[in-house]
Amino acid sequence: FLLKTMQRERGGGMKANEPKKDREEVWNEILRYKKDYIDFVGERNEWDTTSKYTVKELAKLIEISEHTVRYYDKEHIFPFVSRDANNVRHFSMVDAFFGRAVKCLRSVGLPIEECREFVLLTLKGDVTVSERAKLMREQEEKLVCQIEELKKELRDIQYKKMFFDSVEVPIMEELRQGTFKEKGRTTLKKSRTFIQKKMYEDGLIPEIKIDII
Repeated sequence: FLLKTMQRERGGGMKANEPKKDREEVWNEILRYKKDYIDFVGERNEWDTTSKYTVKELAKLIEISEHTVRYYDKEHIFPFVSRDANNVRHFSMVDAFFGRAVKCLRSVGLPIEECREFVLLTLKGDVTVSERAKLMREQEEKLVCQIEELKKELRDIQYKKMFFDSVEVPIMEELRQGTFKEKGRTTLKKSRTFIQKKMYEDGLIPEIKIDII
């Protein structure tokens, strides 16, 4: 399989300055490599390429919506999809692999066009391993950055929650008693000062401004 692939196309997938191919052009390439891939996985006794899952079953298997399955199919993410006499789609275990991989890649913002290229690179075989490894390293870096940003956002939400937790009961009580005008400003200042001290201790702000209301 590797030898046939290398003979067919030296170097594998997209070059750095190569113009992007349209959806149908990539799909036609996918179909070209499909038979070689079937032979290859058969020789290695790997995934079954027999179509067996409906849209609903595949959606449940890879934990995406049925709408997303249909969208991925429209974008040629599933090389081994077939239709029966009633025009019902059926997908293979290999399609499930590609669907799960693309779900992950899409979650870090990879365009669907590049996801389709990933499918093609996989079908081309081991000759494209460096390109796929590079892609995964890039997506890992993006995901790590996203996680760090989410941690910061979570921390901000937690501080805001801490503030509201500290003022909710006393303010509601002051409103009930009609004393909010007299006591509310002091309650808010006390809580904000507490939050600022906590943020200062955590190294998130350079100083404590006690007079902030």
